[in-house]
Amino acid sequence: MNLNFRLLLRKTNLIRNLAICIVLLVILFPFFFLIITSLRPPGEFLANPNILPNHFTLEHFRQVFSGGRGFTYLRNSLVITSSVTLISITFGTMAGYALARSHFSPRLVMSIIFIFIFIRFYPRISIIVPWFLILNHFHMLDTVAAVVILHLGLTVPFVVWLMYTFFRGVPIELEESASIDGAGFVRKFRSIVLPLAMPGVATASIFTSFLSWNEFLLASSVTREAAKTLPVAIAGFVTDKGTNWGAMMAMSALLVIPMIIFALVLQKYLIRGMMLGAVK
Repeated sequence: MNLNFRLLLRKTNLIRNLAICIVLLVILFPFFFLIITSLRPPGEFLANPNILPNHFTLEHFRQVFSGGRGFTYLRNSLVITSSVTLISITFGTMAGYALARSHFSPRLVMSIIFIFIFIRFYPRISIIVPWFLILNHFHMLDTVAAVVILHLGLTVPFVVWLMYTFFRGVPIELEESASIDGAGFVRKFRSIVLPLAMPGVATASIFTSFLSWNEFLLASSVTREAAKTLPVAIAGFVTDKGTNWGAMMAMSALLVIPMIIFALVLQKYLIRGMMLGAVK
């Protein structure tokens, strides 16, 4: 009986590990192919059918950074993503806490949350023309500030909704005890509520950063050259004369690697935040 159970357990573990390996292969192979292609010489794109090139080259990365264009696009993406994340987390966290502790009727609160969710998920293409006309009127086209404004319209509602759910899970008795000890509204929020909600803040920061970093449609509609982000610049390698696959893959690697590092650094907070959100 014990022998049969051990054999069954081994088979189960083997199948589970095999399934994990297959899933990892499916997930990681595109990234592997991206890196390999970015290092492939131009003459081997069509001539060499093998996955690995005969030799590696950094020519495509030199092309991307020639003239400082690659650094400009990278700087724009970093500035926009950092600004959007900081502003969204700051105002979204305060708004989420205000809704979670408000004395409004539950129906009114849920209506407000529904509006935030609707704003987050409506088709982005429907607001491109209005925003283009507004920003053109204020002479803000092709500026970093214009892209930040457009991204905030997507990220702030998401952060408000997410942080509202986290703050609803923080026991209000803790704040009442702090009030008895003389703590004011700001001190309760800063010293008691916010530390307990830090996994939620980290989760919101990660998702907000990913959304702003990868966003293409809105950024491409209000930028030309000075405020181009990496996703917009990548699309520029597809022209009527053909596709520059090497430079496209090199800049795509430049787009992917910072977010991988960012996710690895904050992954424990992301997992903790998602687990707490599920429990609440």
